[in-house]
Amino acid sequence: MNKHKILVVIPTYNCEKQIGRVLSGFDTALISRIERVIVIDNCSEDNTVDAAKQSVALLKTKKIE
Repeated sequence: MNKHKILVVIPTYNCEKQIGRVLSGFDTALISRIERVIVIDNCSEDNTVDAAKQSVALLKTKKIE
């Protein structure tokens, strides 16, 4: 039994075009090994937040916020 918990933090700033690709890399096998993925936006001036939300919805996991 693995006692370690893995937290992934993804800081973003104007990453609308990249965040979907990054989040899609968290497939089912990888997500099963991670406790939580947190995406933090640093006042992006593009649609980074919306793009991240859309990508998270496609993954259908509650481990990414």
